[in-house]
Amino acid sequence: MHPLYGLTESQGTSAERPHVEPKSNTRVVSPLLEPHAPRRLSANPGWARRDQRLGNGVSNGSVSSNGYNDQRTMNIAVIFAGGLGARLSGSVAQPKQFLAVHGKPIIIHTLEHFESHPEIDAIAMAIPPSHRADVEQLLSRYEVTKLRWIVNGGGTGQISRHRALLAVADECPPESVVLVHDGVRPLIDAKLISDNIQSVLEHGSGITCTKIHETVVTSATLRIDDVIPREHIYAAQAPQSFRLGEILGLYERAATEGHTDSIDSCSLMRRYQREVFRVNGPGSNIKITTSEDVSLYKALLEVLRSHERTGLC
Repeated sequence: MHPLYGLTESQGTSAERPHVEPKSNTRVVSPLLEPHAPRRLSANPGWARRDQRLGNGVSNGSVSSNGYNDQRTMNIAVIFAGGLGARLSGSVAQPKQFLAVHGKPIIIHTLEHFESHPEIDAIAMAIPPSHRADVEQLLSRYEVTKLRWIVNGGGTGQISRHRALLAVADECPPESVVLVHDGVRPLIDAKLISDNIQSVLEHGSGITCTKIHETVVTSATLRIDDVIPREHIYAAQAPQSFRLGEILGLYERAATEGHTDSIDSCSLMRRYQREVFRVNGPGSNIKITTSEDVSLYKALLEVLRSHERTGLC
């Protein structure tokens, strides 16, 4: 029995694996957390571009300084959208990633950045099992063609990310670059995606960070215990990007050791004393966690759109 799954392959029943008819280029992955046998990729514009870039899979043997064959590299966005929005106001009747802002669900705002980016070959996404039908409808309505894998989210963010990484690893080489991102972080931009990919190619990882400009304190009670110099203090955000083989190996190791609730992939890398490298991101790259965040996102989105209309950005 895999430590994450809670049941073995032989225990899976049809009731535990509801059948959903996928889009022609999207593979719906079993809710079980067992690895799957490799499957042949179907036609997909993103994969066609990847095949052209990689010479239809024929490598010239070029090896980067970190030991990976970059001629085989694929760039995959791994989107965590499996949460149920417990920290939002109780009046919200649906998970925050499905809330409409400017007439479009937040998760679609997020997906469209990766969908339109020329360096992204495919997308994997972990979703709430109870909202699978909603996701299928949204993908069709907004013509998200790069979404290749849909997996059921688990009881923690780590389990959900692990499931998505397993699905990707079933069909992609370990050299692939994976950009692990929050479905409710919709103000990512093309430059940040490219910078993450470049950081992985140069250093082996890329963690989006923003500089902290406020005074940082520690406080176990109402009393402030200490003031931390902020000169080298950053907030780690997303995307958090890695080689697929390395990060999946650490998720497997953590699961084997019974550790299933790391806050993010960066924390998991540091838990096992792996080097990670900073990618500077914009302050607007917020994560929508509370009702106040929704209001802030609407305001920021309006400002960014206004700048685009007037040519200020």
